Amino acid sequence: MRNILLIYFLSLSFLNGQELDKAKFEEGVDFVTCICINTASQKEIVDCKKDIIRQSDIPAGEKATIALFQELQALKKETRKNASFLSEEIFENEKKFQKINAFAKKRKGAALDTIKLKIKNFLTTEETQFLTSDPPENSIEPAIPEETSQPLEVLNTIEEKKQKPIMERSFFEENSILLILSAVLIIAIIYVFWVHWNLKKKFQEVNDRIGRRVKISKDFPSSNQKIESKTNSNLENKIEELSRKILDLENTIAKMQTTENLEKNLSTNMLQAKSQVANEVFYMAVPNEDGSFDNDGKTSKEAALYEFIIDSQNPSVAKFSFTAKDIKIIQSVVDYSQSYINPVCEPQNALNQNAKQIVTIRPGIAEKRNDKWIITNKAQIKYE
Repeated sequence: MRNILLIYFLSLSFLNGQELDKAKFEEGVDFVTCICINTASQKEIVDCKKDIIRQSDIPAGEKATIALFQELQALKKETRKNASFLSEEIFENEKKFQKINAFAKKRKGAALDTIKLKIKNFLTTEETQFLTSDPPENSIEPAIPEETSQPLEVLNTIEEKKQKPIMERSFFEENSILLILSAVLIIAIIYVFWVHWNLKKKFQEVNDRIGRRVKISKDFPSSNQKIESKTNSNLENKIEELSRKILDLENTIAKMQTTENLEKNLSTNMLQAKSQVANEVFYMAVPNEDGSFDNDGKTSKEAALYEFIIDSQNPSVAKFSFTAKDIKIIQSVVDYSQSYINPVCEPQNALNQNAKQIVTIRPGIAEKRNDKWIITNKAQIKYE
């Protein structure tokens, strides 16, 4: 299916990418200019189907409209001369056509789609007129005497021969898109049948494998019974072994009853030690403007900017340092350094917008007061 879509879009790109001749392209630019200027001025300065708009037609006070007119007229110098360029690309290229792009953004949606449709219809109509236009005045036509004795059938035959090449050429040129889409549809149908056939073949292979496995299991029931008998025997041996171990454990427990209180105390001390170790390190994200951290603002290591290590001698004092390593987080911190860095850190070099990491040269010191950690000494950091 992906290949079919690729062929379809390539076909459309080929049709939209056909180059227009210079006169045709400049006429298209004049039409685009007229449509856009009338829309920007919110009034019909000229009828775009009958006349072209000139800079002198625009009021001198509408400087933005005049600038848009000049950028549109400059399109005549472009090397790309196709319908897609005038109806799509000029409205999307913000760097090259700033004023046209600004005009398009203000009318994004139904209004812009209507403008694009008018441009496409104009270019398509002009191309059809060019293909079916009457021959030049100086072209040579079959001479028919004023006083002719030929019957009416002969005159009709001459007229048909004169118009037949034009009709044939117009049919293939006007229906080229239909022919291409028909070819794409045929390819898509062939591809779907091919995929269906392959899937059917694979399902049949899977069913055959399952059938063979079922047949093998039915042919060898005795082997399954032997395996089951052997498994039961092993389980009985393991049960006997476990029973002996249980008896040994009961004897051991009886001997250790005198040391039960010691084990309880040891277990309690271990739990307290684990709790103390778990509380020695915690993480914070964004500091307050006054250079403090809320105690209930603790977060995970992955989402944190700062790491706090509590002093084992004084639990109300902790050292902190910048800990984030992710490049995207570093970029956000650099962009908003006044909120994330400056309240709690002292940079030792100039702010680097392209910094890949922030290194802590000397950790800062924070003191816990009530429900906040107040920064008493800022951390020293460096942008790298």
